Amino acid sequence: AVVSTQSTGKLCVWMGGILDEKLNRENLIPQIRNGVLMCKLAAEVQLSVDDYVSSNDDAGILPKKGPQNFSQECGNRSMEARENVMKFLTWARELRVPESSIFSPDDLLKLKGKMNVVNTLLAVARRAKECGMAAD
Repeated sequence: AVVSTQSTGKLCVWMGGILDEKLNRENLIPQIRNGVLMCKLAAEVQLSVDDYVSSNDDAGILPKKGPQNFSQECGNRSMEARENVMKFLTWARELRVPESSIFSPDDLLKLKGKMNVVNTLLAVARRAKECGMAAD
């Protein structure tokens, strides 16, 4: 799936709004590369998931909590960064993001597949919306 620059722009606005960060197509990958902002994003989406689950009997199985104990400060190629990314991906799978949309850690950590990363985040955004989170 080819990700358009337009959808990347929308993603940056959505994530930036939630995280109170200035994100754009140029800085998105460098900003999220150590996994910290993705884990923070997951924590925010989780709040909507919790509300959704508590008000929908048929919500199905969704994550019970966002990524726990992630490193707040770490280098882009550190073990902590990899652990952050893994925690985010585990959470995304629990959110029922399709496996075909889940990036592999090296797509981000070694910049092997930046568009795969964007694809995963777009899929998270779609799932967040399905769980009642405002899209913009």
